[in-house]
Amino acid sequence: MNREIKLIVTDLDGTFVPSLGELIPENLAALRAAKEAGIRVCACTGRHWNFARCVLEAGEFDPLCITSNGAAIVETHTGRYEKLSPIDPQRLDEVLEFLLEEAPQRASGPHTFDRNGYGGRGGAEYVRTCNKDYFSTYNPNQGEFMVEVRSYPWRMDYPIVTRSYRDYAHWVDSTRQDTERILYDIGRNGMEDCQALKERLAPLLPLEVTSAYGTVMEIMAPDATKGNALTWLSRHYEVPREQILAIGDNINDIPMIRWAGVGVAVSDGHPALLEQADLIAPSCREGAVAKIIADCAAGRLSL
Repeated sequence: MNREIKLIVTDLDGTFVPSLGELIPENLAALRAAKEAGIRVCACTGRHWNFARCVLEAGEFDPLCITSNGAAIVETHTGRYEKLSPIDPQRLDEVLEFLLEEAPQRASGPHTFDRNGYGGRGGAEYVRTCNKDYFSTYNPNQGEFMVEVRSYPWRMDYPIVTRSYRDYAHWVDSTRQDTERILYDIGRNGMEDCQALKERLAPLLPLEVTSAYGTVMEIMAPDATKGNALTWLSRHYEVPREQILAIGDNINDIPMIRWAGVGVAVSDGHPALLEQADLIAPSCREGAVAKIIADCAAGRLSL
């Protein structure tokens, strides 16, 4: 049976683009084709807005996008919040203290933060917060009160910003009111590791834990998932669930793949996501999003 799709929600890394700033021309062209066919295409990413701009501004995405695994819905080209689900500002200190204490005991294997510092320095900064604009870290050994590091993995007009604070209280306060995610790198991030961390955090505060990048686990408010953000978009645009398609590649995409009327996984996606998908698309580098958009625009998407 053919399915009429009015809203496509696509993950970015591993789905729309193979890596940071590496664009697939077929996918960019498909965004224009979707717009002409009256189909909205919303970006839905684990990155915060400033970290995703290099992709968001390259294509004709919908005016709204989902960032930080569903913690925020923002205007695609300005970053202005339409909806924010931050980690509880009154309990942020407790959560960060817990993670700082347990990180040295649980760390094992190579760390993603060691390789590229996630936009800043590598080393022992394995607990980081972020809002829509920058990463924030704590380094009591640095000489200056605050050190801002800007890296340019793609172009000079798209810096990745990391601010490191010498004082713990100032670090916490730097994103207290708008902490979208806490990034926690102990060298492993399987589904069982995410679930175990969620259980360890539960006595402090109910939180969502997922992963999408390297060995980094990502911690959000309990209602901050891509699936819940997709529910909000459905209501906002008055598009019924059965006319929404979501496509992704990793475990942080599972909530939206489950919720959407049609859930699609790229062929080289995480095995747990492949099990949940209604359809399997080609890999990211083979233009998965372009193929799905073409099928939707031509009315030939069938289950």
